[in-house]
Amino acid sequence: MVKRKLSPNLSQGWAAFTGSFPRNGSISGNCHANLISIAEAIHAANVQYKDIVSQYLRWRRRASSSQTPERFDQHDLDVMTDITKARLPLTRPDIPRLLENLSETSYIGIWERANENMAYLRGHWTHQRQKHQDKGTARAIEIRRCRVVVEDGLNLVKKELRALGHNDARDGILAKLSMLQKYEEAYPIAPQAQRGFLPNLQMPVLVFLSILFTSLGFIPAAVAISKSTNEVGSLEDSDFYMLIQSVIIQFLGLITAVYTVHQRSAENRVAWYLAISLAAWGIICGVASIPLYLYWPTIWSGVASCCASVAQAGVTLELAMITEHAKLKQS
Repeated sequence: MVKRKLSPNLSQGWAAFTGSFPRNGSISGNCHANLISIAEAIHAANVQYKDIVSQYLRWRRRASSSQTPERFDQHDLDVMTDITKARLPLTRPDIPRLLENLSETSYIGIWERANENMAYLRGHWTHQRQKHQDKGTARAIEIRRCRVVVEDGLNLVKKELRALGHNDARDGILAKLSMLQKYEEAYPIAPQAQRGFLPNLQMPVLVFLSILFTSLGFIPAAVAISKSTNEVGSLEDSDFYMLIQSVIIQFLGLITAVYTVHQRSAENRVAWYLAISLAAWGIICGVASIPLYLYWPTIWSGVASCCASVAQAGVTLELAMITEHAKLKQS
């Protein structure tokens, strides 16, 4: 009795290949074209990763930090430079070199450390400037494009590579695809903010404008003090009741802002204590302005009310800063 020869690849759930691939072990034209697309996408990703390493080393030289160990060194940059300068084997006679190129995983460790570096930078305060955000988003978009090309191409060629025994090339592509996916997880693309009626002011500009307009507000206050008299107000004055109405509205604004600050910054004790201090100062000044109007010259009531308004502006500005910080953490 003649024993049947067992077919290969029966382990790991692999079924015997029954497609129409070439029987002589050569790669088909379609597979070759898809491998070229994958190699070009990986090359484009290497350019982006080289830029990450280069930027890190420039930062280390400027910072002159003694932190150890360093994430990258000059050898890593040399490796990535050599890879990006190497000519891609794209012609059909170069298929063995192309497969060797795709199976190469010696630089995957650099990719992994670059992913970790971008995850760290994403939440770092030095990376929150608009130019850094724009550059990081552009790189993330390019990495995503590379990932899509590699993923789509691999889906088209993996059966043929497995059937022809080019498992090293397939595994190398899978390893790079995994790193590209991890980059997207480490540095997700933030949704583009819709342009509204108001300009998108950066927080330093908003702080500057708040200080500027608060300072400008003291100019008419100084003029009022210079022209004030020593007259004391009375219950018959209509200004007295307008003052009470103004103090009530200020209390409402302070309480609303303080409550929102507490809800948004439960983990930030400094922000909470600052908000409470400003609100307490505003309430004290607001309350004091009412009896001051009746028993002191009315100008001092106006000064106390002005101080309450400044405290309210400070709490509102703090709320804006907390909101911006929360948006940066989520993006």
